[in-house]
Amino acid sequence: MGIRLGKGKPVVKGGKNTQGLEISLSKLEDGGSIRLRLVGEVEPNYRYWTQCTNGKAKPIITPFFDQETEVLSSKDPLMGVGRKEFFYTINAIDRATSEMKILILKTGIYRSLTSFALDEEYGDPTDEKLGYDVTITKESTGPKPINVKYDLRPSPKTSPLTDSEKAMTQHVLSEVYAAPEEAEYMEWIKINTDILNVVPDGPVAPADTPANSTEKEDIPF
Repeated sequence: MGIRLGKGKPVVKGGKNTQGLEISLSKLEDGGSIRLRLVGEVEPNYRYWTQCTNGKAKPIITPFFDQETEVLSSKDPLMGVGRKEFFYTINAIDRATSEMKILILKTGIYRSLTSFALDEEYGDPTDEKLGYDVTITKESTGPKPINVKYDLRPSPKTSPLTDSEKAMTQHVLSEVYAAPEEAEYMEWIKINTDILNVVPDGPVAPADTPANSTEKEDIPF
């Protein structure tokens, strides 16, 4: 379920193996920037970075999140455990490489985009004819990797999508960030964590068993 920018609920905070698909803003140099042309709708989702018994924190998307209402069910066994992450994703053309990638919208960036989308002076940056490029710049604010802020600057000129850009294959966000079935989700928790205090029968599966897990070890975006 996708939504147009400015139409979803505001972010309160803050699939597949997504290696190579996502734009990793965390890997920008201090003062570095990236120019993008956003395409299509944003997709809301919810995941946890959970401490597993192998000592590593692994992400898993929860099936207890209702994408239509953007509400997390209290039945979720991971609620209150580990680091939760409500996020939006959107397709974006990387102007440096002309590739279609996926941008995970951090809180500040999403709010900025929504603000511009609702502003008559700018309008929706994803519009095929009247949309425009945006530049995201990283700035360190302290000694730790998490001490950063991202500034979003819209281009003053519109960038109508070309025929070749319209023909580019967009990533199906609902599939890339698909949640496992509830039974698979519960089994993953049992096998890879001590949260439910259940010892599984048979061999223990690795922590990246679900299709939507990833080996990425740095800041998630």
